Amino acid sequence: MKWGVAMLDPSFRSINTSLVSANEVSSKFQGRPVNYDDPETLKTVILMTDGENAASNRISSYYYDSPSEIVHWDNYNLNWYLRNYVSSWNRSNFYWQKYDRTLGNNLLKNICTAAKQKHIVIWTIGFEVEDNPYDNNDGADVMRNCASSPSHFFDVDGVQLSEAFRAIARQINQLRLLQ
Repeated sequence: MKWGVAMLDPSFRSINTSLVSANEVSSKFQGRPVNYDDPETLKTVILMTDGENAASNRISSYYYDSPSEIVHWDNYNLNWYLRNYVSSWNRSNFYWQKYDRTLGNNLLKNICTAAKQKHIVIWTIGFEVEDNPYDNNDGADVMRNCASSPSHFFDVDGVQLSEAFRAIARQINQLRLLQ
């Protein structure tokens, strides 16, 4: 969500311009992203996830401070490596926790709030989310609260995913025609 919203911010224009100049991006994107108040533009984000922010661990600097170690971790997933090569009593030395579920939910809420304040339309698709009426921080609530409105949230399972994207496309096209 953070990167999606950042790429709609006008301050990203200089990066995009350099990508166009380097022929990495089509020249059709020159001058984008436009300003927030551009009357010809509807800025929108579609966020699809299970809505479950989990603990995020980072590799301890002791194990990530040389070029060979950087190459090593590029080849191995941390959790897989720990399970297969490190004794259980020593695993916690390899990582530190960057954030937990609560902080992840709060960071997402802050990004969604800031985007909505800039009139970015946010569609959320909760794919196989948990919807627990006794937990206001479950996946469904997190996604519902991020969306621009309750009608911008889709709670889907399996094959319903394609229909959710079609419904969003139809609604975006209608919004563009009205504006």
